[in-house]
Amino acid sequence: MFVLLILGSACSNKKMEEKSEEKSILVSTVTTEESEYKPVLDYSGSIMAFQESNLSPVLPGRVEKLYCKEGQTVRKGDLIAELQGELLTQALIENMALKKDFERVSRLKDKGSISDMDYDHLKAKFEASEAKVQLLKKNTEIRAPFTGTIVSVFLNEGENFSIFPTIDVANMSIKNGIVRLVQLNPIKIEIEVGEKDLAKVKIGQDVQFMVDAYPDKQFVGKIKKIKSEFSPTSRTVKVEVENPNTGLLLKPGMFAHVSIQLATENGILVPLKSLYRMPGASSDYVFVVKNNIAKMIKIERKQIVGENIVVEGISVGDQVVTDGKNKLTDGSKVTVKNN
Repeated sequence: MFVLLILGSACSNKKMEEKSEEKSILVSTVTTEESEYKPVLDYSGSIMAFQESNLSPVLPGRVEKLYCKEGQTVRKGDLIAELQGELLTQALIENMALKKDFERVSRLKDKGSISDMDYDHLKAKFEASEAKVQLLKKNTEIRAPFTGTIVSVFLNEGENFSIFPTIDVANMSIKNGIVRLVQLNPIKIEIEVGEKDLAKVKIGQDVQFMVDAYPDKQFVGKIKKIKSEFSPTSRTVKVEVENPNTGLLLKPGMFAHVSIQLATENGILVPLKSLYRMPGASSDYVFVVKNNIAKMIKIERKQIVGENIVVEGISVGDQVVTDGKNKLTDGSKVTVKNN
């Protein structure tokens, strides 16, 4: 009887050991170390013309002559269009007559033959006539305010310009002016930077970006302007990046993938495959093994570096599970088997 009890006890202990071994999950781990890495800020941006303007006269009038066409490059000061000059001709005739009267009155004033009031009255009329001539000259000749490309021509020769914008029903757009002039060289990219990253962004900083039209080409620019106020809705500030665009490959409206590389920092890197996310959750975790027990620890992503990722929330020297994590729960017993 005693022998049977001993045998029974031995069998029971053996079964408990087997059961205990079955509960231990085989995993692989890596030991964390602090490593150098270069942080990168990633943004999505829109490419915009460096300058743009819808060129138009001050007053309504008929377009007599166009000196440009869509897609043409013009230099600053080039004549773009001429408008009807009847009003200018009339103003010039009036100005010539007033000029003669003013010269005559000036001579009489020197002799003391005319009152100061009459002299001042005619002087004011002459100066107003001079200003009117200059205004109508500007209204008659439309010149390029900067070097750029004509991207749209809104009116043809013989058509009348109105100060009120018109709607292009076919293209569902508003037409305003005679032509649209944009500067494409250089060109700018506008991104929105959050408050947390603003201190890391400086004027003059180098920026790399790519566009979908040229997936194998990387472009380089510099930060030229940081706006002075944050958006109250998005809590971001607009930052402008400038690129020389010498080959005119970049066009306004393109989507840009922008990266700003920062100074080297130290951080804890773990393999990407060690990250664990519970179904339906948005937080990331890793399993850290201590005394053959897996503890699930919440971490914060910072930067992907190749097949690794910089994280916060764990310490140097921790054993992080890489393989077998999907079988684990917090507190699981594990057996570590590393390569």
